[in-house]
Amino acid sequence: MPNLETAARPGFAANAVPSRYLRDLVLHLSQLGYNVEPSLRKFGLSIQALSHPHARIDRVQLTQVMKELAHLTGRTDLGFELGLLINLATADVVGQLLLSSGTLAEGLQRVARFFALLTPSFRMQTTPLVGGFHRLKCEPSVPLPYDMAIQGLETLAVGLHRLILFLLQEKSVPVTLDASWAAPPHAARYRELKGMKPRFGTSHHPQFIMTLGAGLADAPLPMTNPIAVEEGEKNCRRLLEELTLKSSWGDWVTRMLSDVDGYFPSQAELASMLQISAKTLMRHLVNEGKTYRSLAIGVRHQRARDLLENSTLSLVEIAQTLGYSDAANFGRAFRQIEGIAPGEYRSHVAQQD
Repeated sequence: MPNLETAARPGFAANAVPSRYLRDLVLHLSQLGYNVEPSLRKFGLSIQALSHPHARIDRVQLTQVMKELAHLTGRTDLGFELGLLINLATADVVGQLLLSSGTLAEGLQRVARFFALLTPSFRMQTTPLVGGFHRLKCEPSVPLPYDMAIQGLETLAVGLHRLILFLLQEKSVPVTLDASWAAPPHAARYRELKGMKPRFGTSHHPQFIMTLGAGLADAPLPMTNPIAVEEGEKNCRRLLEELTLKSSWGDWVTRMLSDVDGYFPSQAELASMLQISAKTLMRHLVNEGKTYRSLAIGVRHQRARDLLENSTLSLVEIAQTLGYSDAANFGRAFRQIEGIAPGEYRSHVAQQD
């Protein structure tokens, strides 16, 4: 059973989100008549565990549950729903830094600088444009399966729009959304985002560009506090440094590898997140007696054990989740480390329970 009652340290919150967001979503679906408990139990979860005040759920597990809920409900808009539930302004020190900024543009620029504290899987850029317009661009920071990337981007787009409304205390703001993905079956729901004009299928690369109306970015925020901004900047820099440097390089790589589903970013891709070369990252790992390959094998095997112990996924489904080409390759890799086949391991764990 996943230990959801252990709160993640603030500096490493990038790998997890408060489980209350998923809890609110499953409660909403329950009220609509969907029986969600079996879907949660499939991944060793329950509404009770998700309701713990300090519980967090890692993004990989969140993605798996969202896929299962989409299959259960037949709905395509669960990423949209999740975006409505997430309040980025409450995201630890990054949220406080945003709330204390003088203008919306200043706050969003600070969020972009410390976006890795929110999620290492995506990055955000902000750019002022001629005529007082302002542009936000979000895209994956590491390669992700396409459906996972699009669901995450939709959640962020909806969440950012909700955040802007919250910060400005407005019911509608003039915003254009250029989304790379094709118009989804639930495209009509975008009318709920007051003031937003969505345009779909604008790029082949998974991303969205949100353009704020003239003068909107310069709007003052009601809780501006220069002293709090200075303290917030200091805390965010410290946490980002802890995330990337003060912790073991091997621990950091392990966390980043643990935050993907069905894909493992390469050593070069991880190094680019820190703005260093792959050789530099390799040297740091070697100095700790580790290699990228050994860490990736360890993460994948541990995830295999977790899925065999805590889920009802078939061996074929687990192999797909872990990125193996087929169940046979998964079985060989698992046996090489564990000494027994995945099915035998699951049976042994079940007998112990």
